[in-house]
Amino acid sequence: MPSELKQLVFSGLPPQQIQWEFQQRRQLIESLAEPEIDSLLQEIPAAGAPEGAEKDFFDAVQVLVLELIAKESGGKSAGGTQWSDSRFESVGQIYKISPADANLRNHLLFWLFSAGEKGQRMWADLITSQPPEHRLGLSVAFSLLIQPAYSPPDWLVDALMQKGTAHLQLAPSIFDTFNYWYREGQLPTHPAAERVQPMLSLLAQLVGQLGKIEEGNMPADATPVSINLMITDSVSLVVSLCHMFGLMEDQQAVPKLHQALALKHRRIQTEAAAALAKLGDETGKDALLQLAEQPVARLRVLNYAEELGILNEVSLEWQGEIATAESHLAIWLADPANVGFAPADIQLLDSREMVWPSYDDPVNCYLFEYKYGLTENAPGNVGICGPLVHAMPADLRGIEVDDMYAAFAGWQTVHQEIFQTTLDQAKQAAAGPIGDLEQRLPTDWDAEKQSIFAGSFFGEWMLVVSGENADQQQGTLILDASDEIWIPAGNENAPVDAEAAWCIVKGRKLLQHFNG
Repeated sequence: MPSELKQLVFSGLPPQQIQWEFQQRRQLIESLAEPEIDSLLQEIPAAGAPEGAEKDFFDAVQVLVLELIAKESGGKSAGGTQWSDSRFESVGQIYKISPADANLRNHLLFWLFSAGEKGQRMWADLITSQPPEHRLGLSVAFSLLIQPAYSPPDWLVDALMQKGTAHLQLAPSIFDTFNYWYREGQLPTHPAAERVQPMLSLLAQLVGQLGKIEEGNMPADATPVSINLMITDSVSLVVSLCHMFGLMEDQQAVPKLHQALALKHRRIQTEAAAALAKLGDETGKDALLQLAEQPVARLRVLNYAEELGILNEVSLEWQGEIATAESHLAIWLADPANVGFAPADIQLLDSREMVWPSYDDPVNCYLFEYKYGLTENAPGNVGICGPLVHAMPADLRGIEVDDMYAAFAGWQTVHQEIFQTTLDQAKQAAAGPIGDLEQRLPTDWDAEKQSIFAGSFFGEWMLVVSGENADQQQGTLILDASDEIWIPAGNENAPVDAEAAWCIVKGRKLLQHFNG
């Protein structure tokens, strides 16, 4: 049985198709015995990545690892699976041969940490000696450390403090973890308590560096990529350090926190202001209250204001449902995993209460239009808050409001009876219905200029065809058993492509079913 899975891993298929293939074999994966899993894992580092297909290979390995993690955590032995020595060795080897910037490393670290003390010691060794470079996935690698019932052993705290903090991409996650342990009473003293002066010097250095970048003084040999990484790492670490000094309530930090407060970055301003307010500094308190006006800072300001007992001093205008929904979206957009910075303007476009897929009761849904600039033609889009917080790569501003909601509902919904696949695979599964749909394709459809895939919605097959219509308009045509739906591409710089159009069609059907 592992041979079939091995063939998939080494097939060189694109990640989306690999994921679909593994989903179709979920029962096979669930039935694997521990020795079969060990054998399969041993094959991966032994053979290595096929030349020229390294990315697809490691993406496929990641899909497999996620399936095996799900099997282990969902089975009767969840949390108690005893790993063999060969599995520890194989997982460690896979980690070492995987690219440093592959998110696979973060998932392997998560898996190791779940495997008891031996896995946790391997976790500490690998993350401090060969740290992952995929910063956005580090939350996965550290997630099991931030648990209410977890008691961090001294050896782990020492390893992270002595070795881990030397890596700039790891240091923010490490200090965030320390802050959590100290705040929740899982450690009697903060691990950095004996290193206050070096930490203050580090904060000053990082603030000074960010200040120069804000003024436009870049290192002579810097590239856009290196500058972006420097800013990302420095901002994250400054935020963690400000929060740390607020928790420790050390008055020595006040001058350095004022320097951080002077930066333009809203996230840093919020943390520096909150830390100063905790230390009794009125300037910090006033700055914190003023930051409630900024959507990207608002939720954190409200949380800190409540913690500090000054929530009654925040304007009620910034505490309502629409204001907090606006803040949720602004924070989501500012996350490096999404857009990376907050919009210049954000306005409520529509709100309504409706039954949303996966919700038992009606929920309040808010659509906001946001722009990155204050001119009429500034780039922007539409985002949603309520049942989810999200914005799509496709510019939705050219479609009807109902279809905006449908796009988000279709994008969010995951169900085994709703899926997409290649045309060839669909023909194998349902030759008759797919053949009938193909007969209705436009006569001028050109496979070299247009793309096509098949979708299934609770057994109803559809063809999704992107390209030009008879009027030479770009868009997507969706064919089902009784209808033809044309969805224009709209903004050529951020078009409503076939994937987005498929989401709209799925969402229409779902919302109509739930709301009549």
